[in-house]
Amino acid sequence: RGDLAAARAAVERARDDARAAPLRAELDRALVDLGEVARAGAAFEAACRRLADDEHRLRTRGGEALRGRLVSFDPVTLQGQWKPYNLRDPVPLDLRALHPDDLLGLALPLPEGWRANALWFLTRDLPDLAAAALDANLARGGADDPGLRAEVARVRAGLVEREAEALVARILAPGAAADEVVRAAREATPALAAAPAWRARFAEVREAFLRARAEQLAAGPAALLRGQVEVARRGEDLTVRYDWKDRAQLEDWTLDDQVQGSRVTLQEGAGVVVRGRLVHAATFQGGALAVELKVEPRSADRPNVNLVLGDRGRWTGTLVGLGFKHGNQSALRVEPTAPRKPGWNVPLPAHVIATLSGQAPQRDGANHAADPEPSLAAAVGKPQRVEVARSKDGAVRVRLRGRNLLEVPPVPEWDAPGAVSLLPLESELHVVSIEVTGRLDPAWAQARAAALAQRDVDALPAPR
Repeated sequence: RGDLAAARAAVERARDDARAAPLRAELDRALVDLGEVARAGAAFEAACRRLADDEHRLRTRGGEALRGRLVSFDPVTLQGQWKPYNLRDPVPLDLRALHPDDLLGLALPLPEGWRANALWFLTRDLPDLAAAALDANLARGGADDPGLRAEVARVRAGLVEREAEALVARILAPGAAADEVVRAAREATPALAAAPAWRARFAEVREAFLRARAEQLAAGPAALLRGQVEVARRGEDLTVRYDWKDRAQLEDWTLDDQVQGSRVTLQEGAGVVVRGRLVHAATFQGGALAVELKVEPRSADRPNVNLVLGDRGRWTGTLVGLGFKHGNQSALRVEPTAPRKPGWNVPLPAHVIATLSGQAPQRDGANHAADPEPSLAAAVGKPQRVEVARSKDGAVRVRLRGRNLLEVPPVPEWDAPGAVSLLPLESELHVVSIEVTGRLDPAWAQARAAALAQRDVDALPAPR
């Protein structure tokens, strides 16, 4: 691996020892192989020195283009200094990180160099390059070398085992920070899962990763959600925004398969189209809660720009509907005790604030406010800004395009935890963006952190 002269001397001493007579032929082959290693190594060093003469173009294994000069390198460790053409100072370069084709280009040419190259690459812990040298010889019609193939497999397995040992040591290091444990665990690959070191300590790795990931998730609400989270400087309020430009944002929303036809379709870079019922993953505390949407209704007869505050399951919570109409219902009666239009029959579609208690809004149900709906009839396909706010005391207010539509005094169960859901029912609603501002329910946050941590732990590659 470094001192070829000492290696040759050791083999020669063994060859001259009478006790090694049964191994004489094998030791003779070892001397020949050492000569081949020296020949390939000298050729590789010479090629690397030529990289210092002028600007050259190389590639990394990841495909990054390198243009510059190799100003120095160590032929044993293959660590060097690369001077990019557009920078004043050189930067470190591990030659093992170069693209295999470029590394082969620095080795002995075919046909005479294939075996020497394979042996030399093995001494540099590059079994993939050794295999490539053997394959190149086969491709030109040459013979294979089963013994050398077996050595390639042995070296590759040894590398994987050492990598697994190092990774396990990082994960289980005493006092390791949670971020480092999580980062290390996520570097595990299916190939490492076959290593004995990974198999032997997998239970410990899972336990350490679970603790670290739970600690990481509990440190801040941003890690619990895939939307864009902004936490208020003071207090516990947060705002989570969805512009749907990242497909992963959909992971924070769940379709209700009990509502017929529920579906959500991502419009690349332009929001989502929702039908049925779509529920946000988070449970928010009671009291102050605000939702702002930019939406485009798809139906003039049933705009159904509907959402629910304090959703605790199907048909529960406070329904805020703009252009609400569901099923065959033709009208809703405002509660006799409502401050505006008490007892009025309001034809549908209408703007509505109602309490849901296990069933869809009924004609004579808990309808706190309702107004005829002329404002969305001509708004199909046109962006509308809708703001819904529940105060810290439970009053609910609705605004459309900056204009107040409805406002009611504290609604029932305003102080109970619940989710936010979109409820366009049988209509389609194009949601360009949505943001929710409130306080996460602590019990939900704890359960969410535990569930996400367990999900991530279960995704670790299992021993095989």
